[in-house]
Amino acid sequence: MATPFLDFVRERMVFQRYAKRTIETYMYWIKFFILFHKKQHSPVYQAAPVKPDPQCDRYRKNLPQTVGHKTIAVGCR
Repeated sequence: MATPFLDFVRERMVFQRYAKRTIETYMYWIKFFILFHKKQHSPVYQAAPVKPDPQCDRYRKNLPQTVGHKTIAVGCR
């Protein structure tokens, strides 16, 4: 038996004319996401905001975030 939330999502996707297989796939991933996070609400598992690393070369040199059509990663690894 599906929950009211999952029923709502499914009905909304049918209303928006998603393909049957797309709906099945989305429902699978939504269920997996909910179970993976142990049915907790988002504020409980959200990560802290990303802070720049002072040791990162891009941070020290104040380089631009993008170069041409490629985007540089936010953090140094």
